[in-house]
Amino acid sequence: MRPRDLDTQDSSRRDFDEVREHSHHTRIPETDIPMREIPVWGPRITVDGATLDLHRPSAYQVDMILPRHLITYWLEPSQGSRGIGSGDVTKVRFEKGSFNVTPAGTRLRAISEKPSQALLFSIAPNYIERVMPARNARPSTTVPMLQGAAVPTMHHLAELARSQLTTGLPPDVLFIETLLIMVLIEVQRQTALSSGLLGATPETGSALRLARVREYIAANLSSPLTLTELAAEANMSLYHFARCFKKAVGLSPHQYVIKVRLEKSKQLLEQSSYAVSDIALLCGFSHQAHFSQVFKRYRGVTPGEYRLKKTT
Repeated sequence: MRPRDLDTQDSSRRDFDEVREHSHHTRIPETDIPMREIPVWGPRITVDGATLDLHRPSAYQVDMILPRHLITYWLEPSQGSRGIGSGDVTKVRFEKGSFNVTPAGTRLRAISEKPSQALLFSIAPNYIERVMPARNARPSTTVPMLQGAAVPTMHHLAELARSQLTTGLPPDVLFIETLLIMVLIEVQRQTALSSGLLGATPETGSALRLARVREYIAANLSSPLTLTELAAEANMSLYHFARCFKKAVGLSPHQYVIKVRLEKSKQLLEQSSYAVSDIALLCGFSHQAHFSQVFKRYRGVTPGEYRLKKTT
């Protein structure tokens, strides 16, 4: 799935997929009418029910009702003014590496005083219902208001997200879905810590069901696998599947699929006369350039260089 450029439409409640174009360097004075959506200046990836943006704004002012849960991770220190709900608008400063969670339906008033980069995870409530486990027969559609501290886990996830946004290649849907689940898990963990509770341990997945998923991956390696179909094969929610798979295998679903694709590609490079472009497609890479980039990242050489070393 490719990022989408969308036209501007006037609306008091705007979905994050609808973005108003603005000058990268025009400051919006506080006396101007606030924008009704978070302005986005930078690359975007959209999956079903969620968007991921690299936010590179100029100063701006916004007053809106959030249509989606918003998780903001600050790549640089940021300062300005912020008001939530009917509360006062007060001066705020966000440190590099910190993040904050603002639930859907919240009135957000914010004034940014200077450009600062951030990652925006915009998540629809029904996405939460679909991927998070239901408890007490009620779907988990809400997220808490949260100011999260800078932690290594979130930093690692943010760097992975930034890399995916800036690579210039078509986004890997399986990777983005896994990344979103990992971000939600970290939000849940910090919510539990801030409330003095330790989150409930996820149910242990059946070894048989996870083995079936590994067989499914091997049999469908040339297809663009998604987290949704892998979780369905295991008959688990996306949330439980992602956690149980990593606990059992030691890798996230995305990391495991990449590992299997690379192992298969090595075998074909060594034992077949297929062109590198054909091997890329047989192993599930979107095209040869994507295959070469991933192969070199993990193996230190390009597929062509690897084949030459192994066959001479």
